[in-house]
Amino acid sequence: MTITPSTPDYRDRVIGCLLGGAIGDALGKPVEFASWPHIKSAYGAAGIGQIPPPGHITDDTQMTLFTAEALTRAVTLGLDAADEVAAGYMRWLDTQTMREAGSLETASATTADHRKGWLREQDWLYACRAPGGTCMSGLHALARNGPPEPQLFHRPGPINATSKGCGTVMRSAPFGLAGTYILSGRASLMTHGHPTATWSAVALAQMISGLVLGQSLSEAVNATRAYLADQESAHELTAVLDQAVTLAQADASSPAVVEALGGGWVAEEALAIAVYAVLATSRQATSPAEHVRAALVTSVNHSGDSDSTGAITGNVIGAFYGFAGVPADLAGAVEHHDVITRVAAEFAAAYEPHRPTS
Repeated sequence: MTITPSTPDYRDRVIGCLLGGAIGDALGKPVEFASWPHIKSAYGAAGIGQIPPPGHITDDTQMTLFTAEALTRAVTLGLDAADEVAAGYMRWLDTQTMREAGSLETASATTADHRKGWLREQDWLYACRAPGGTCMSGLHALARNGPPEPQLFHRPGPINATSKGCGTVMRSAPFGLAGTYILSGRASLMTHGHPTATWSAVALAQMISGLVLGQSLSEAVNATRAYLADQESAHELTAVLDQAVTLAQADASSPAVVEALGGGWVAEEALAIAVYAVLATSRQATSPAEHVRAALVTSVNHSGDSDSTGAITGNVIGAFYGFAGVPADLAGAVEHHDVITRVAAEFAAAYEPHRPTS
């Protein structure tokens, strides 16, 4: 059946998007790297469906939060958004290379221009949760050389030119919430140079942007597919998104069908799995909370990058239903969900006066 949710306001969608992403991330973390047979053996025939304590998030949510804070600072303080996003990624890189609280104090704002904002003061974000090697190497290059010049998306970027890992897309939802989805492509080039990586980041942000403007899930997905069809270097992404839509229309959701789209380790596969998960589960659900739960469970129970596919799925479906549609038990199980909500609320307050309405 088709669920028609009440229309969430902008703030509700922002919180739903960022908290939904954190929920998917935390739900998928325990089974990342595990095969589906192993997951089924450990959690039962339906796979993992609850977030085990202490509800750890991974680098996916960490980077998303620093992206959101950077965009908030940009619009609030009148800073260049691309420069501030680069600074935000430097702040996240600090968290992965400074392990002790003392090092946080030693690296004061006077020693590096990027060390600003309150999020970097959260000690729990300094946990190293298997950060992607491409993101790390790209940001170390960024620290040495500064951001790359804006590239045409059909050309490989100068950093990690052949990489299209999902680290480029799992952090891109805030650009869609801000209505600046093209900027997500520039941010992608800071770590991943492959055109498919760039377009995947742009595509997720565009879907989120459409949902914020009131599009249905199918409308947002189809509008993005139509946009990509006109981009000559986006054919690899377009093909797998088309496959995801076709599978969602033809099949009940299952791990076997998810794995037909790949493991989610690369950007286009991760985004396609999220698209499949939100569309394929819409027919069986009878309420927003039931749909959110079903989509998240579908997105993480497979032999692949479960935390990233869960995070992207949570971003998409959370932006659609808003915070009111997020199951309370899942939201409450995520570590420091109050901090995630604060980041989202500050973002919404900053962008509400500036966001496009059509």
